[in-house]
Amino acid sequence: MTTEDLASHMTTFEEPISTEYKGYKVWEVPPNGQGITTLIALNILEGMDLKGMGHNSAEYIHNIAETLKISFADTTWFCSDMSQVEVPISQLLSKEYAAKRRGLIKNDR
Repeated sequence: MTTEDLASHMTTFEEPISTEYKGYKVWEVPPNGQGITTLIALNILEGMDLKGMGHNSAEYIHNIAETLKISFADTTWFCSDMSQVEVPISQLLSKEYAAKRRGLIKNDR
């Protein structure tokens, strides 16, 4: 990084992205930040009965770990500079997409 790089830097202000989670609106910075990981994870977790699994039970930890694994995989695949690549944010944050991703989680493995 050079002095010229710093001098030519242009700050941008991006519109935040959000999802609804159990009645709360959660906001994050859009890609190329990783805030979308949190939003995808919350959408997947919303369809689970975490309380019924028992806090810190094997099933609870397994479902959270698998949800985060899926969320980070999606972020790794889709997260990029939105001025260069179209990121399908509305699709990634849809409840339908979350249901499909949730279906990948198996409690027997």
